[in-house]
Amino acid sequence: VRGVPTRRRPARVIVSRGAGLSTDRRLILTAREERTIVLCDADPRAEGTLELERAGVVLAREPASGDAGWLRRGLIRLRADHGVNTLMVEGGGKLLASLMAEALVNEVHVHAATTAAGGDGVVAPPMDDESVWRVVSMRRVSDDVQTVYRRR
Repeated sequence: VRGVPTRRRPARVIVSRGAGLSTDRRLILTAREERTIVLCDADPRAEGTLELERAGVVLAREPASGDAGWLRRGLIRLRADHGVNTLMVEGGGKLLASLMAEALVNEVHVHAATTAAGGDGVVAPPMDDESVWRVVSMRRVSDDVQTVYRRR
């Protein structure tokens, strides 16, 4: 519509410390059509980074210093260098645990399948008397249950 400002399409942001992503994946193959940023600590000369950049991926490099603040610093870099102010994060328990440990999450949508998943990390925010999280909704989505948690 003429005269109505349009919102910029969201960027796809991938958190991959070593930037070890296969360039034959659809996510990378479409990087020129959909703005795709990889938050990583990879050396600019690391194997695979040049191929990602040739595919149209923007690498947001945040050097790792061995401390737990890497993810927070990387997200600050995304905001400053690439204008990313809000993220919808899709990932596993390790990433959720890291985001929660850094208090970088305001809302969590957990999709619980009928089968249990293993591995490190967390499945959902902790729900004890001291919890900063509260359940705001639950609903069935196909064979899964979606629970939405918000920070108090």
